[in-house]
Amino acid sequence: MGSISQLPRHKQICWSASVETSRPVAISAADDHQKTRDEIAYQRANASIPQPGTSPGEQDISFYPMLSERMFVDRLQQFHEALVKATVNIVHRWWEDKDSDFPSRMPLESQFEETLQWIDLQSKQKSMPAFADCLGLWRPDFLLIESQSSEVGAGFKVCEINSRSPNNAIIHTAYKHAIMQELLGPKSMIVPAGKSDTMVDGFLNHFDMALPIHIIRGRDTLDRKEFALLVEGKTGLRPRLINMTDLQLRPDPSSATGLSPYWVSLDLEPEKIHQAIMSLFPDEFSSLSQEMLRHLAKLSVNDFRAIAFVNDQRFLGIILQELNNLVEKHKVLTPEQEQILREGIVPTFIPGSQDLQEILQKSQKEGRSMKNDFIFKAARSSRGKGHLLGDEISEEEWEAILLGMQDPKVRADTTSYVLQPYVRQPMFDIAVNKSRMTTGNHIVGTYYATNGCFAGMGPWRAGTGKICNVYGSGCTLVTSVTTVDTLYHKTPFPVMENSTSHPLQICLSASKESSKLVSASKASYKDRKHAEEIYLSVVLKYTSGLAHLPYELRFMSPNPILVSQQFLDEIKEFHQALTLALNHIVRRWFSDKEAAFPTRMPLEPHEEELLQWVSEQNKKNAMHFYEGHQGNWRPDLLLPLDGQESFKICEINAKYPFNGIDLAGLFYQALANPDIKLPFLDPAADGDRLFDSIFAMFNPDQPIHFLQSKAFIETRKNVMTAFMDFAERRTAMRPRAVTPEELRLVRDPTSKTGFALYCTSDLLGSLPSVQQNGETLEKVSQVGLQLMGNEFQPLDPEIRHHLGLYGVNDVRSMLLVQDKRLLGILHQELDGLVKKHDVLTEEQAELLRRRVIPTIIPGSKELQQLLSQYRNGTISKDHYLLKPVRGSRGEGIVFGDELNDFEWEAILNDLQNPVIFPERKLYVIQPVVTQVEKELFLDEEVGQQRCQLVGSYHAVNGEFVGLGAWRVVNSSQRTCNMATGRAWKLGSVVLRE
Repeated sequence: MGSISQLPRHKQICWSASVETSRPVAISAADDHQKTRDEIAYQRANASIPQPGTSPGEQDISFYPMLSERMFVDRLQQFHEALVKATVNIVHRWWEDKDSDFPSRMPLESQFEETLQWIDLQSKQKSMPAFADCLGLWRPDFLLIESQSSEVGAGFKVCEINSRSPNNAIIHTAYKHAIMQELLGPKSMIVPAGKSDTMVDGFLNHFDMALPIHIIRGRDTLDRKEFALLVEGKTGLRPRLINMTDLQLRPDPSSATGLSPYWVSLDLEPEKIHQAIMSLFPDEFSSLSQEMLRHLAKLSVNDFRAIAFVNDQRFLGIILQELNNLVEKHKVLTPEQEQILREGIVPTFIPGSQDLQEILQKSQKEGRSMKNDFIFKAARSSRGKGHLLGDEISEEEWEAILLGMQDPKVRADTTSYVLQPYVRQPMFDIAVNKSRMTTGNHIVGTYYATNGCFAGMGPWRAGTGKICNVYGSGCTLVTSVTTVDTLYHKTPFPVMENSTSHPLQICLSASKESSKLVSASKASYKDRKHAEEIYLSVVLKYTSGLAHLPYELRFMSPNPILVSQQFLDEIKEFHQALTLALNHIVRRWFSDKEAAFPTRMPLEPHEEELLQWVSEQNKKNAMHFYEGHQGNWRPDLLLPLDGQESFKICEINAKYPFNGIDLAGLFYQALANPDIKLPFLDPAADGDRLFDSIFAMFNPDQPIHFLQSKAFIETRKNVMTAFMDFAERRTAMRPRAVTPEELRLVRDPTSKTGFALYCTSDLLGSLPSVQQNGETLEKVSQVGLQLMGNEFQPLDPEIRHHLGLYGVNDVRSMLLVQDKRLLGILHQELDGLVKKHDVLTEEQAELLRRRVIPTIIPGSKELQQLLSQYRNGTISKDHYLLKPVRGSRGEGIVFGDELNDFEWEAILNDLQNPVIFPERKLYVIQPVVTQVEKELFLDEEVGQQRCQLVGSYHAVNGEFVGLGAWRVVNSSQRTCNMATGRAWKLGSVVLRE
């Protein structure tokens, strides 16, 4: 299965060529043979796959689907989840929230309002289901906006929600997805943007298939044949189309009211209505008696509230008006969900609103035409009917309609409009078949949801007219497809195996006992304690008891996170691209004068001098090259809530030789203990391999020294003691910790530099030693550098040079890769790494672009753009954070919403100077990533808490060696700050394939 190369968000493709080459092939790049192959195959599948009730030969549908990026489909789902929350809350409050006064803001016919109030009362009395439990079928339509590139933002704007009918062409859509799935095959990297079975089953779940179905209509003339034949094929009963005028309430002793609705015909016996589809327009409900409406309300599979509220285009305006309250007052939406709804809904001005009045006043006051920028839409119409484009009406008509809209009431003889800005959309060239290409198309997208659950995208409607009406002329349908790693193949929590059948956090002891996965929160206290005792026995054996623990025992959870093999594979693929990119950047740091890295990411003078010296030694072959000697990298990863990526890298820890790899190895050894290990679960990393990788950085035949500053020793108490004991048992030589003050240089004719590195020693005869200036010195052949901050600076330059030679954690990793500015450099270099240096493929560059959080560095053009956007009011500081370029453990991070405008702009102005020096607070700027929050069982003291997780992985000398430990904090904490110690550490397990 191939990877997806960089492409616009939406591109029409030749599907057979895409499957054949394992990469998207644009229809414009396909040859005639490939196009013909698609055409013939599609026609055959279209004719052979049963589609009862449709006429495949009469449909104007393209043979070539539209490929939408995974992140676009994911964004639609996030939008929908927020939309459902907002809608359910507003409908629930419609009659009781006197402050909001919805009935006055969006009036309906009085008789219909009376019915809806009765339904609300029945719901509260539990004699009818709550609206949240019977949302029905929704089909929001959306327009594309702005450029097609993968920029931050929704990329779409919903212009209406179709929820009047429980069908809305979902069956037709399901058939087309089935055809495309048949053509693509089971192993394609491209899949339909919706599952046929999911759509059909979700739709049919509205009905009791053992009972007859009646479709009640008035002006609606659609025959619903595809629905009728589908149901008849499954049940033997064909739904009957009936007119609303043929309804009667007749005596029925089995009914609680003594009456039931019947269909009465001159030619047939009266038929009792057991369940109904209401295919009426909102104004037609008032033609029925109140008594009839109440009976039908209980039988209708499409809930009256969805018809009256959600389908009405005024409801979009109500949602937009309510967004602030839904976040701040009612606590229904998160700020991020509020933002995605605000971005994803076309601004909709409803009759009688203050916003509409302001538009009228502005139009009258300025005396200039605003009408060309707007469209009037009939609030309760459908299929593109009743729309008035501002540039197609006169000034007098424009003002007359605006004046008429100052009264919000609906009237039978007057069209009720909403006002929306006319959305300027990107144009597409659409290939219908091999010989027919239409240019300058607008496209309208759609998605389906059944009872609140996102079911996938529908087909695109493409047309050259200003309004794309599928029931008019000149509209072509284009099937929607997306990449294989959409939300249909990935759970909302992207690291999990399967959220519907597996818990996220596992109690191994309880799972082993029951031979199935048991969540930590549902396990008994006895099982949790048993798992804890076994797990911690491994930890305490390594640390030789409690005295040398790096953290409190309670923060070492024995209950691992269940991750998927796909998640691990994605990390490995990412790391391969990351290593290629960073190796090349580090190699060119001084030699590539055009790139001018030292001016884009300045170091302190002594640091730059050290790296230049190292570079010269490389040229002389007096020192190893960077590749293969990178030391230990530990990239940290976040799990974004929006689902656009399964993980995002926020920083790379490369300063120290360990970076927690020993702790991760210990956790995975504990998870592999046979007393708690399950036969169908494996630790997500090999603990023994993690420990082996530590020693792969060292020569096992030579003594090991660790250079530790006083600051390191004071802040990392007990971090090294257990490892020292372990290393001594493994190598028969105990590593020694030394301070910078104990280092010495001794002349050595065998050394390429003429000197060798030594340290003072009191242990005579234990290691090769010399006498110099009355001191006994032992030779330092390899050293783990554990210096903090600016502690290289006081050292003698020659000492620094030799630390560069002998350091197992390469100084290029310490000074370049560890620095958060390098993530910004990486983003800036991606195009060149593909096109100029031929280091990365386009797919690898796109992978890094998506997975590494955009990082704005001091003095960059990106910083200038950010400052300009901020001053223009197009971005908010609240969506960004500042991270110290060399900070660690979560310390020093400042969120934009913690600063006032003056402080924020002052920092941005200061960052225009990229120079670094010890007293200066230098930051990078990253967008705030709203992270997934999950209920996790932390320990017996605090129990289950809503938490955020920060993950990591380890790589040694360029090679991926395993997933790291998860660091888990309560969601009330904005950052995972290891300096406080109050972060729980968890390992991971994966289901055995």
